[in-house]
Amino acid sequence: ATKMAQIVQRNYFHGLPIETMINIFIHVESPKNLATSCKQWSIIARDHHAKAEWIIHKFGLAHCLFHSIRLGSTFINVAVAQTIILKGGILSRYLIQWLINDKKTSWVKNLSPDIFMFLLNKAYDTFKDDLYQNGNDMKDFYNFSGGSNHAPLILDENIENIKSLILRMKFIPLPSYRNRRIIARSIFLRKDLILLWKKIGYQEICEDFSDLVIQEVLNNIFSQTQHPNVETVVAQLNEFIDLGFKLNHKIAIKILQHFRYQLENVGEIIISAFIEIIHESSTR
Repeated sequence: ATKMAQIVQRNYFHGLPIETMINIFIHVESPKNLATSCKQWSIIARDHHAKAEWIIHKFGLAHCLFHSIRLGSTFINVAVAQTIILKGGILSRYLIQWLINDKKTSWVKNLSPDIFMFLLNKAYDTFKDDLYQNGNDMKDFYNFSGGSNHAPLILDENIENIKSLILRMKFIPLPSYRNRRIIARSIFLRKDLILLWKKIGYQEICEDFSDLVIQEVLNNIFSQTQHPNVETVVAQLNEFIDLGFKLNHKIAIKILQHFRYQLENVGEIIISAFIEIIHESSTR
């Protein structure tokens, strides 16, 4: 039995108010283990309020609906979806476009019709006829941002269209999905995009894109000069660190892997800059 299950079996939680039990439940990494420990926790684990609180706490308001769908019918039902939205979970037009067009992912194909219709009706209440616009918001963002080209002019020309996608259509890139590098490049070129996403409730934008944005900063530095000094690298990275992007040991390793074929030339500069930034962060 898990440590949590052993604690439950000793009745340490006997007689606690439901609200307190839900508050404990949302901080558990794997509720399934807790649910099998006793009848009380099994009831909590099936409660739509507890499920909504747990998924929001684990994945944030921006991605909680996506992950609820991914977890499948044992997790999501109409009551859970409704509660997530009532608690601020973000229903984006892009999520609906993805549900309509994705024919390959098994957990999308297995989404029950009643949940799909509920989400579709809620989305129509928000977006009206704009919901049925051709294409999808990720492709539109790709085109508005200049696609795979390093195109700040195209991005600037289309900034009002991008603002509309984010603020009106609640565009949020799906987690672990292709074209994330396009988002990172756009953030690198237009830092103000961060504020737009945070305005609609996507508070995890910096956390989700820290590694890719820092890669963009370094790519830009080394495309301009092969031998920048450490102070220059630190100063430019700190512009983004100060906005909320993170540089920890895990992200540092991912970025060094990205530059693995250039480490002979740039490795010492990158590592020295990372050590200085991580040290500064630990002393703040």
